[in-house]
Amino acid sequence: MSPPANSSLSSPQPAVLVWTKLGDAVQLPSALREQCLSPYTRNVAPTLHGLPIVVEEESSSNVDDAIVLAPGLTDLALRTVKAEFAKGRDADSTTLRATVLCTPVLDSPLAVDAAVRYIAHDLKADILILDVEDLAAGERGSLGADFTNALWSIYSRHYELREEENALRPLKYELERAEELLSSWTDTLKVRQEELSRYREAIGVV
Repeated sequence: MSPPANSSLSSPQPAVLVWTKLGDAVQLPSALREQCLSPYTRNVAPTLHGLPIVVEEESSSNVDDAIVLAPGLTDLALRTVKAEFAKGRDADSTTLRATVLCTPVLDSPLAVDAAVRYIAHDLKADILILDVEDLAAGERGSLGADFTNALWSIYSRHYELREEENALRPLKYELERAEELLSSWTDTLKVRQEELSRYREAIGVV
């Protein structure tokens, strides 16, 4: 789910880019937008498989066929996701925040999909849907080789960044140690200067 948008993505959009921690970008192919993106539409209520999605307190006897969500859990999930959006993106963080929705019932994929669509519509957010079967199929799946290669680029880049961070860790330790020594020497110099100043005053030297 992407952060709330100001308008629908029905008009032509630029390429989908995923930014790494170092600021470089990996471009995802058009298959991502064409097959995986469900844009927010203000005047269209959330549905799944043609059925309206409502919470129990909103449902009425007039709605015979609908996917009904529990109000308490839906409200909790909504507030959690909204709080994460409000935090914004922490540029210094290496942790990707995620809100996980799950249910132990037999129709759990249907229930989770419905909850995600309902919450996204309430937040005016677009949804990016990555189906596990399509991902597992790789280049032989419906997303094709270009999409799979783009995902692999992102995945491998993660480990490249980790290796770069590990290589810099000893240098970071040495820098921290040098800063500690410099701070200690600075304190020592300050003490010696104060002692010298008192000695000059004692012997009448200005």
